[in-house]
Amino acid sequence: MANYFVVGASSGIGKEITEQLAAEGHHVIGTYHKNEVESSNPNIAFHPLNVLEPFPSFDFLPETWMELSIVLEAFNCALLNASNPKIL
Repeated sequence: MANYFVVGASSGIGKEITEQLAAEGHHVIGTYHKNEVESSNPNIAFHPLNVLEPFPSFDFLPETWMELSIVLEAFNCALLNASNPKIL
């Protein structure tokens, strides 16, 4: 069992990957931008995150993880999948 951090987990490819990882028994922290998302799968935890903000809030992570190097060590993989079609 591994720990995954998926940015953009509420729709599209990010959602599908999140669901597949959780179905395999992995723990996933997924983020969404606008619409709150919930999952009945106990292996998935969704949290709001706006990656377009100059200083996005990672308040949902434990305080001891706030240093980026610690966050990266806590997860086996980070999938940064978010996009904004208005700026692409």
